[in-house]
Amino acid sequence: MSCGFICGLTARWYPPLARAALLFGVLLAGCASPMSDYQRMAIQETPAAWHVGSTWRFDVMARRKTESGEITLRFTDEHIGTCATNESWRKAEVVSTTITNPPLSIWYARDRGDVPAYLITGKNMLVLLNPWVCDNDIVLRGILEPATSTGVMQEEGMFGGDFLGRFEAKPAE
Repeated sequence: MSCGFICGLTARWYPPLARAALLFGVLLAGCASPMSDYQRMAIQETPAAWHVGSTWRFDVMARRKTESGEITLRFTDEHIGTCATNESWRKAEVVSTTITNPPLSIWYARDRGDVPAYLITGKNMLVLLNPWVCDNDIVLRGILEPATSTGVMQEEGMFGGDFLGRFEAKPAE
């Protein structure tokens, strides 16, 4: 092979390959995004106090004072079905509640059999207060710490959501 052939091949084919590699590199770099807060918390270890069988009191400070109150939940290992696609949802037993809007005491009446569902991923916690309803969820979404959790209570649905208040959870006594 002559140098002319190799140089000609390089001159003719290398620039398009180089352009394609550059374009691919730029696209790949553009698709790489920093981790979200959720992703950062998901890879951290779940605090030991947040285990199956633990009982937590969630004090909710609602946007409207008349909707404030508490709900105490015991986390079980029993799987529960929800409208969400994740299969790791577990049943949360309601120990007590004073929240009247939404009407939690009616939702969780023993004759109805409805219960909340929870999902813990690393330090992320999500409690679906009405897992039997699709696309209009009332949720507690928080970050777990060794002996507490803080977060928001919100309504989430197909067309957006609404901030309902904040909560702080502590071990129930």
